Amino acid sequence: MKSSPNRAKQVLEVVHSDVCGPMQTPTFGGKRYFVTFIDDKSHFCVVYLLRNKSEVAAKFAEFVVFAETQTGKRVKTLRSDNGGEYTSSTMAKFCSDRGIVQKFTPPYTPQLNGVAERMNRTLVECARCMLEHVGMPKPYWGEAVVTATFLRNRCPTRAINHDKSPHQVCTGKKPLLANLKVFGCHAYVHVPKEKRTKFDARSVRCRFLGYSEHEKAYRFEELESGRVLVSRDAQFMEDVFDGGRRDYHQREVVVIQDEETTDQDSLQSDEDDKEEEDEAAGDESFEPCSKRHPRTQSLEEAVEMSAVAREDDSFEAAYAVVSVGEMPTMFKSAMESSDAVKWKEACDSELESLHKNDTWDVVPLPKGRKAIGCRWVFRVKEN
Repeated sequence: MKSSPNRAKQVLEVVHSDVCGPMQTPTFGGKRYFVTFIDDKSHFCVVYLLRNKSEVAAKFAEFVVFAETQTGKRVKTLRSDNGGEYTSSTMAKFCSDRGIVQKFTPPYTPQLNGVAERMNRTLVECARCMLEHVGMPKPYWGEAVVTATFLRNRCPTRAINHDKSPHQVCTGKKPLLANLKVFGCHAYVHVPKEKRTKFDARSVRCRFLGYSEHEKAYRFEELESGRVLVSRDAQFMEDVFDGGRRDYHQREVVVIQDEETTDQDSLQSDEDDKEEEDEAAGDESFEPCSKRHPRTQSLEEAVEMSAVAREDDSFEAAYAVVSVGEMPTMFKSAMESSDAVKWKEACDSELESLHKNDTWDVVPLPKGRKAIGCRWVFRVKEN
C-alpha cells in the first residue's frame, strides 16, 4: 500500500508517533525506550527517552504544550499504532480534553505508520554510526539518538523540500550550523572562577555529548569523574576520541554556564531578533563567556597579579644572566646572532618534523575571518 498523498497543510495538523525499544542496554539514566513525535507538514521531530512505555502519555502531553506554545498552532490529529501506550485511558482522556483525534493503524501493519517507523529507523542508524565512529559503548545510545535528532531537524530532506530543513519549514528561518561539533570528540571546558580555587585547573577535559535542551550550550561528560557538564565555553578537539566510560552508574548533571538561557532543540528559532544578531556571530554562537562578557578585575586582584608578574620578571632576568644569556626574540635577530648556524638547524629540524607529521592542512580562509599569526620562540634547553 502506498503512503497517503494527503500531506498536512499546516504545522501540527497531523503528528505521527512511534515507540522504539526496549534496548538491551539501558542508558546511564536507566532509559530503555525512546518515543518520537513528528510533524507531518515539516517533518520536524521531537524525541524523548523513556524508562517504560507507560510514560508515553505524559510525554505526549508535554510535547503538545510545548509545540502549541512555540508555534501558536494546535495539534489536531495523532497517528500511531494501536499499542497499549497509545490506547490507554490516560492518553484517551488527554486527547479528548484537548480535542485531538487519535487515528490508529490496524494490528500488524507497521507500514501504515511509515513516517514514524522510518524516523525511528533513521535515528537508530545515525546513532549507531556515531557510536561506532568514536568507539563509545552502547549506554551512550540515548545521547547519540538525541543528538541525531537535533542534527536531522537541521538537514534538508526530500520528504518536504530538497532545499529546506524541517527546522526551516517549521520556523521560516534557517538554522545556524556554524556551531555543530563532532559527537564524542574531546574538549576542554572552562571552569568559572567562582567554582575553582587559585590553584585548581582553569579547564577540565571532557567528552562532547551533544546540545543542551534548556540552555544555548553544549553537553559534556567530564573524563575523570563522569559528571555531565553543561557549558558554552569550551575548546574542541574534533579529531581526538577515546571511546567512553564502561561503568554504567547514573551520572550527575552540573550546569557550569554563567548565563541563564531557555532554548531547546525545538520548533523555536535558532536565530534571535535580527537587530541583535549578524550572520557571523548570532546569539547561538556558543562563544566563550569571557569573550562575550569581559570580567572586570578588582583593584586587589590587579595589585596581586602585578606583584606576581614582577617576581616572575625578576626570576626570568636572573635565570637569563646565569644560564645562556639573552635569547633571540625574532627570527631575524636569531639569524644575526653568533649562534645563527645552530638556530637555523633547529628551525629546519622543527619545520621538517611539522611537515612529516602532517601537523596542518592548507585550506581557504573562511569569509569574514582573520588568520591567527605565529612566530618562532627560541629557547636553549639545559640538561
